[in-house]
Amino acid sequence: MKTSKKIPSILILFSGIFLFAFSFSDAQLITVDAQEYRQAPDYKAITLDGTPVSISDYQGKVILVNVWATWCEPCREEMPALGELHRMFPDSDFEVIGVSIDDPGYEQSIMRVMEADNVTYPVWLDPENRFQFAFRTIGVPESFLIDEDGQIIYHWKGEFDPVSEDTINLVQSTILGTSYQSSEPTILTDGLVAGFVIAF
Repeated sequence: MKTSKKIPSILILFSGIFLFAFSFSDAQLITVDAQEYRQAPDYKAITLDGTPVSISDYQGKVILVNVWATWCEPCREEMPALGELHRMFPDSDFEVIGVSIDDPGYEQSIMRVMEADNVTYPVWLDPENRFQFAFRTIGVPESFLIDEDGQIIYHWKGEFDPVSEDTINLVQSTILGTSYQSSEPTILTDGLVAGFVIAF
């Protein structure tokens, strides 16, 4: 009985897909489909001067929330560009918010980092890392783009480029309330391409 030569190729193809699907790049853009928008939790923290703040305070605004720590080098590397993105839309209600998960007593270190990296956007303090449980994060940095209705539109895992063409278009489309399809390759796309290359 003859076995089709295509079967091993198909198995290799799917192996390639799963191999890439479960590998992590430095940053992954997770797009939330319109039907799957998730309401952002009413996460609460405090500012550097001790003022209580929450996500719900920003209802009606588009915000990009970035969780970070002073000991995290990738966090530090993306902060200047986050500041640049923060200044790109002066005529809109867009705002970048940093959330530091540094331990209690690190306020001076946080302020030194902000000064060194020319961070002008607001930074909240969360020494108990309640952010992780509220947003189901796995590390730092991670970032969330939230629309004016409090819906999570995009989620970046790991360091990303805040001033890339894709990021700017994503933010702008969210401000305008229009849809935008990222041109960045997804894990599934990478897996399909790799699978075909390996299999054929």
